[in-house]
Amino acid sequence: MVEMPDNFILNWEGKELTVSQKTMVGRKVFEIIFPDDTPKLYIHLATIATGQRMWMSIPEGRQELAAAIGAEIIKYYRTLQAKANEQ
Repeated sequence: MVEMPDNFILNWEGKELTVSQKTMVGRKVFEIIFPDDTPKLYIHLATIATGQRMWMSIPEGRQELAAAIGAEIIKYYRTLQAKANEQ
């Protein structure tokens, strides 16, 4: 299994986002720092009542952004896994 780096750069919509993993209240949270004056975003992958998993913003209110960037984090991780499997 490939470990996700604690810090990485994610290219999203022409911007380089700085992503850092944190632990808050026992859960893995990603801190997203934008290169412009967009406020920091904190997201985590939550399991909702139906059993589905979805990206949530902390605090709530930026769900669309959390879902879009969360999907990019998953793509980034899958790319790391694919590269590791090639070796």
